Amino acid sequence: MKKASRNSMGYGPVVRSWIRLWLALGLLWISGCVPPQKEPEVRCPGKATTEEVIETLRARQPVTLSLRSSVSCVMEFTDSKGKPKKESFDGTLRFVGPDRLYLGGEKFGPIRIGANPETFWMYVKPALNTAWYGPRKNVMLCPEKIGFNPFYLADALGQIDLSLDWLLTSDPGFDVLTVIESTGLRRVYINCCTYRIERIEYCDMLGKLIASADLSDYKTITDVGDIPSTIDLRHFRGGRMNTRLTLKLSGIAVFRPTEAQMRLFVRPEPRGFEAVYQLNEFCEFVPDREQAEGRL
Repeated sequence: MKKASRNSMGYGPVVRSWIRLWLALGLLWISGCVPPQKEPEVRCPGKATTEEVIETLRARQPVTLSLRSSVSCVMEFTDSKGKPKKESFDGTLRFVGPDRLYLGGEKFGPIRIGANPETFWMYVKPALNTAWYGPRKNVMLCPEKIGFNPFYLADALGQIDLSLDWLLTSDPGFDVLTVIESTGLRRVYINCCTYRIERIEYCDMLGKLIASADLSDYKTITDVGDIPSTIDLRHFRGGRMNTRLTLKLSGIAVFRPTEAQMRLFVRPEPRGFEAVYQLNEFCEFVPDREQAEGRL
């Protein structure tokens, strides 16, 4: 067994942390949270300790990631009538680490997905004509409720919090970092040859898969670093995928926002949407009629 990191992030004494982590890992193994992985064609030896993994990732991860990109998106979801839908659109991506995100496009109406340190929002005019938003603290408490969690996209772009109390294990061809969090487990799969992150999984405390991010087609960008140009985000409910967002990035470059451009990361009022929902502290999306169409 490989050596685990002993840095502390508030999970209590070391012994309690180990007990909780091994319990969660046992539940994870029993429930089969992790679907079959595609093994690398070539296998390389992994790192010996958690510290080595963290040091290697930290050396390749910019202190503050800030990028801009064009993006082609495909959204798969279930509409209000329970029918599967697929929407594709081209747009722009702006990201200022660790948690300011803007994803915007147009297709028979605006599509806006965004986040900042306080809140998140997802406004989709075509097909759904619906806006969702809520405080970040509620998103962290209710990960199973957020089909397109913008904070997962921040992880996918390379902003993994390396200061957490990670445990190192291995899978054929991969070093695997696992951390226990307040809502469950997060697992990061790192290709031992390229030492790039290829998959991130989010599970609840019972080991059930909530969401995953598959990362591929990495590009090395000046002043930005290694960025996956294909990101496949999936959300699961009841053991089945219920939403999916696939992004293909192009024209990736460093983003040095002006004061005016920083307004992209401020949640806009959801004017003109037929339905508006706010995520409350009970993990419920409740109607916000005051912000619905014609009631501002």
